[in-house]
Amino acid sequence: MVPADIDIAAIERDLADDGVALGSIGEQYPGLITDSRELVEYAQNTDFGNLCLVQVEPAPSFIADHRDIAETILRDTDCTTVIARSLTGGDIVSENFSRAAIEANQFDLLGNPDYVGSARVFVDQVHGHTTSWQLISLLAAAVIVTAFVITLATTFQRREATVARVRAESAITS
Repeated sequence: MVPADIDIAAIERDLADDGVALGSIGEQYPGLITDSRELVEYAQNTDFGNLCLVQVEPAPSFIADHRDIAETILRDTDCTTVIARSLTGGDIVSENFSRAAIEANQFDLLGNPDYVGSARVFVDQVHGHTTSWQLISLLAAAVIVTAFVITLATTFQRREATVARVRAESAITS
């Protein structure tokens, strides 16, 4: 459940402009907002999806509240991946990436004070973590079918060559 003291509507209004809602930390460090906007743009340009970065203020009393906040933002906005952080923790939710891919890469992000740098590493790692098994399966099937066709054609040619040689030998001996 989203804590009552978290203004989700204000966060969502902030996100609507540029995918970044950093609250007072953004006011303290204006360069962080610029860098965060560049990261959001980078994520979109690399087909990661619509990344949204949120600094949750005040920090929730329960760590699990970060997930509830991120899920609410994911549901109510056009964000496809939400990174919600506070001074006490954070969580990440996504429509585009599996929970396994996120969890395999989130700990470095959530424990790193370099918000933008760690988020960029996260974007690159998670985006690289996804594997297009459908494409790999299709390529493997194509290789197998090609090998089968080549083997069949070669076998047929050898058989025809053997039959022709036997006929030629039979014609010579007759």
